[in-house]
Amino acid sequence: MYKVERNQIKLTYKGQNISIVQHWCDGESVVQECANIDNYDQIYGFGNDLDSLINSLQLLRAAINTESNQ
Repeated sequence: MYKVERNQIKLTYKGQNISIVQHWCDGESVVQECANIDNYDQIYGFGNDLDSLINSLQLLRAAINTESNQ
């Protein structure tokens, strides 16, 4: 039997719904990503450190800023 644990943070930025998720299965991280759930073309994975998470969030923010300026 597999044990799956899920962590999710939901927030908004410029009216867009953002999700930061981390899912674990049997003690191993299987999904770590931040995404604009209003535009699934904007999904960015991150690794197991803070710098990787920050980088992914900055990429997501830049994509949303670019989209909102068009």
